Amino acid sequence: MSVLALIQARCGSSRLPGKVLKEVGGKSLLEHQLSQISYCKSISEIAVLTTNSPVDDSIEKFCQSKEVNVFRGDEEDVLKRFTDALETFRSGNTIVRLTADCPLIDPVVIDLVAGEHLKVGADYTSNTLERTFPRGYDCEFVEREILMLAGAEASEGFQREHVTPYIYENKEKFKLHSVRNPLGNHSDVRVTVDTEEDFLFVSEIIDRIASSPLLQSELLKILDSNPELVKINSEVIQRAIR
Repeated sequence: MSVLALIQARCGSSRLPGKVLKEVGGKSLLEHQLSQISYCKSISEIAVLTTNSPVDDSIEKFCQSKEVNVFRGDEEDVLKRFTDALETFRSGNTIVRLTADCPLIDPVVIDLVAGEHLKVGADYTSNTLERTFPRGYDCEFVEREILMLAGAEASEGFQREHVTPYIYENKEKFKLHSVRNPLGNHSDVRVTVDTEEDFLFVSEIIDRIASSPLLQSELLKILDSNPELVKINSEVIQRAIR
């Protein structure tokens, strides 16, 4: 299984501009995410996909300084950005889509979803079709040719902005597979970064990390020992796709 990880990243967030390069413990959130992903056994290549907007020059410079593959493409049509990137990055029959607002994504979770995807021979496998993992552990595996097909056929604005809706909304056309959390339903835990409250929460978690990588089991132990942390971003409302 040859897996190409494509990390969607930009600095132009309306709720927390520049969030992916905000630093905690001397490292940007994007660097924390890249560190977490580096422990994955299933991923063979990584690339950061950002926009052509000048505001994202800083992301390109960061990636170049860390010798991380970077691709710049359409700002609004993110699906096109992904399919254009596939013309540059030819390795990997399977693509995993990740987003840079998930700095503490668990590499074991990514490998779990990868294994399920391979086992069932799905066109698309994710842990978001039915949410049981913490929000911020999102990963979507899709076959290269299926993603290219979506790029050719998706016509709705939200399908192109959010990359994969065309695939998972056409259940009769594609073989979909959903992965549930073996540790139970923890979808109420929010380790994604979309607001200042989210950033403060993730900062508190990073300050308490005992070893790398941070796994879901350790995250849950931290929250069990520090239940007050959950209150930091418990009122944040996740934006709907549509």
